[in-house]
Amino acid sequence: MTRLFSTHPMLTGLNQKSFLSPKVRVINADAFPWVDTSPRHYDFIVIDFPDPTSYSLGKLYTTAFYRAAAGI
Repeated sequence: MTRLFSTHPMLTGLNQKSFLSPKVRVINADAFPWVDTSPRHYDFIVIDFPDPTSYSLGKLYTTAFYRAAAGI
């Protein structure tokens, strides 16, 4: 979806080409392992989670995950 929203003319018009800004870094990855291994620090993180319909998705809604994300 992020690729589509950064390349499709109608969609880039809707988001004012925000995905093309040099200030934006889009990372499409499994959030929990990525948070544990990311060496970088970020000013702002947007995470788009699916509904927690299983244990593996549910762990993304834990305080452990948010503590790890806060340490990035």
